[in-house]
Formats: sequence, structure tokens, C-alpha cells
Amino acid sequence: MVPSRKILSGLLVLTILFLIVSCSTPRPVEKTVSGEITYLDNYPAEKKDKARREVSLQMFEGLRNYKLLPGDVLKIMYLINPGPEDKQYRIKVGDRLKIEFHYHADMDREYIVRPDGYITLPIMGDMKVVGKTPAGIARAVKQKYARVFRDPVVTVSVLEYGSVVENFKQAIWDPQRGPVLKVPIGPDGSVRLPYVGTVRAAGKTIGEFEEQVNASYGKLNSGIKTAIYISEVRGGRIFVFGAVRRPGMLSSEKPITLLQALAMAGGLKPGANANKIGILYWDSKYEPRIRVVSVKRIMEELKIEEDL
Repeated sequence: MVPSRKILSGLLVLTILFLIVSCSTPRPVEKTVSGEITYLDNYPAEKKDKARREVSLQMFEGLRNYKLLPGDVLKIMYLINPGPEDKQYRIKVGDRLKIEFHYHADMDREYIVRPDGYITLPIMGDMKVVGKTPAGIARAVKQKYARVFRDPVVTVSVLEYGSVVENFKQAIWDPQRGPVLKVPIGPDGSVRLPYVGTVRAAGKTIGEFEEQVNASYGKLNSGIKTAIYISEVRGGRIFVFGAVRRPGMLSSEKPITLLQALAMAGGLKPGANANKIGILYWDSKYEPRIRVVSVKRIMEELKIEEDL
């Protein structure tokens, strides 16, 4: 398949004109920038069969099997269900606590848990509370103040939850769209998402990327899930030139094959050599490759595995 690939009808116009006099059908070949050469007709039967299936899947199932590319825009819908985060709630940054002393009401205080996970108690100073249960904090406070009060009775209540889910809602919420983000895939093939950072997208199908994103959010909180769609296909730019009727740039909202791209460019001109079509493209490692194939061979002998 050839989203965001350059397609050349012949390596150069001069090459096409030269090859018109030749009647032989050259072997289909692929060459890397390092000079490594692979003859496509030497592929084992299993690899040919896999290539044929991949072409067919992308043609008939569209974007489900499309490999994401830099420039594509993704629509990420967040499905947020707070649910129980733990059997026993543990304090998180941003929670608002109330600590009450039953026989010393003048010591009652409300606290917002700081980003470093601490609160500051009168006289006793800083105490870390993140990761502890309210009952655990009450025991720790009681122990600290036992030096000041005789047998203090302490209760800790959570007044407001600054949990990951609640903070996450505020971070992503759009007044018009709700919990939806539109993010472009950057030139490096990655997107940056709230709370999980940079995630590689290029080269993956939308299903593979969604699975990866949900796994990342699952580590953060089981109540955050996503449904991801392709909003805009901008990476699928194809340049066709040489002996075709309408040379220039093509764009497509779904994967297309070499044959389809040539058809969109108006087809080959009379006299063009259908036995030698060059395709310049970049693989998943951003390495350039050149593939030379015979359109006539693909059509007449159904060598679909040699299409791209």
C-alpha cells in the first residue's frame, strides 16, 4: 500500500522513453539506500500470500488496516468512569482533608495535599500523606500529638477528591465537544497525550494505537479508556509523475495501491512502458527504498504481492 509514498511512472521520463523499445519484462526488484537488492519474485510462497492478503485487506477494509503516518489527525474520545480506584481509598495530591481533634476543637484544620504529597501540621510540621488511607493518617497524627495531648482522639475525613480521574477531566474537557481531543501525529511519528506523554503512532493501525494508549492509561487509572478514530488523513500524499496523463500530487482518505494511483493520475500515456514502474517510498524506519515493478505483470498474471 502506498499512503505517503512517492510513485514514479518510470524512474525518469528519459528512462521511460528509452525503455519503450524494449519488449522484455524485467524482474520486479526492490533496492535499499545501502544497495541491498531483493527480487520480489524470489519471495517464498508464504510471504507472497501474506503480501496479497495485506493488499486486499487494506483495499476492502479501508482505514481499519491503514498504517498511521506523520501528519494524520486523530480524534480521541475519552470514556471516563471513575469507579472504585482502590478497596481502601488512598490519599492523592490535590485531595482536601479535614483533621479533627475531638477534645481540642481549636486544633481542627482543613488541608489541601501539596504536589509533593505533604501537609503541614501545627507545631509538628510536615507529614507525608499521599498513598495513605484516612485511617492510617489519623493514627499517624494521633501518635505525633500524643506528646502534646493526653490520649488524643483524631478523625480524618476527605472533603474533596483531587484524584487522577477528576483532574484528568478538567485537563481534557472541551466546552463544546466534551472529553474529546484532536491531535496531529508529529513529524517524528508520535503524539503527546495528557498524563502519559509521548506515544508512538506512525506505522501502527488505529486498533494497535488505541490498544497501546489504553494500556498506558490503564496503568494510571482503570477508569480512563479511549476510543480513537482517524479524523483527517494528511499523511497520504502521493506524487505521480512521468508518462502519465495527469502528473502531480494525489491525496486519498484511505490506502490505495500503485494501480489505483496510476488510474487516479489518468493512466499511462500511449507508448509508456508498463513493464517498468518505479516507486520511491520510505519504510517504517524512515529509510528510502525504490521498487521497480511491471504493471502489466501485476494485471495479467495477478501478481498482487508485487503491488504496493
